[in-house]
Amino acid sequence: MDAPDWYGLTNPRWPTQVMGAVWALLVFLALWLTRKRVWRDGIRYWLFSAAYSLGVFVLGFIRGDEVPAVGGWRIDQILDALLVGLATVALSRLWLRSRSTAAPSNVSAETSASQG
Repeated sequence: MDAPDWYGLTNPRWPTQVMGAVWALLVFLALWLTRKRVWRDGIRYWLFSAAYSLGVFVLGFIRGDEVPAVGGWRIDQILDALLVGLATVALSRLWLRSRSTAAPSNVSAETSASQG
């Protein structure tokens, strides 16, 4: 998309803001369409936080505005990567907790069936 910058120079540019808005809308629509589905506590929040942060992280590669960088990475990308990592850890802990609470009930049912 050709668009002029503040100095009147017209160059081909990625429509990053539009792409970010579309990504946010898609994540919101997914959240809205799954609102009546039953989720375990915390799963929905962390899943959609990870999805949004991952999309914004990827969009950070095509942004053209100047932002302080650390080690060649934009600060906002570092924060988005941390959020994706945090959400992944939280989701894995929730998944492991749900597996560990489900396992004893199955074991006790099998034990009582074999004893009975």
